[in-house]
Amino acid sequence: NWELSNLIEKGIYNKLTSYLRTQLLSSPNNNQIQLIKNKNNITNICIHIRKGDVYNRPKHKSVKYYENIIKNLKNLEFKKHIYIFSEKWKNYNGEDVIDLINLKDNNTEIEVIFEGLYEYFVDIINSDIFVSTIGQGSFSDLVPHYKSKNTVIIYNNELRQNKFNDNMNNMIIKTNKNGDFDIKYLQDNVHLKL
Repeated sequence: NWELSNLIEKGIYNKLTSYLRTQLLSSPNNNQIQLIKNKNNITNICIHIRKGDVYNRPKHKSVKYYENIIKNLKNLEFKKHIYIFSEKWKNYNGEDVIDLINLKDNNTEIEVIFEGLYEYFVDIINSDIFVSTIGQGSFSDLVPHYKSKNTVIIYNNELRQNKFNDNMNNMIIKTNKNGDFDIKYLQDNVHLKL
């Protein structure tokens, strides 16, 4: 946003994020769990559904947005593994998030992870597609700054606390409030590891 507004010199954002990514990946304290196995011909998709202490706030109550995202992603014509990251909380058991597993099919595996969100950060930033949470979620705010150059971000500007004016060289795909986006554009124009 600052580059688009000419508040900083063009190229500074990429220099900064490349530096941050290098620091993260080369840190001796980087004890990341290796969850995502880079199997041939499988597209890895990570979804952050913020629940936890905000599960009762209006934007965080329903998982319908994410259900629509997953239904849309299922139209991609290749095998995919969807990892959903969320958190449980007192009086919130995560059942609505767990129910999203029912959307799996022959081309779409779905796995839900409730513990250790930050332990999977390297897997998430190196995934093929990352679906950002709606509402509040600083974890989702970090991912675009550390992501691989090949990671596509699916994002809703209207429902997020932070907004992106730039599409980051077509690597940010924006959704409407329902979670609908141009899946054909993603299928035809965005390079995904296959």
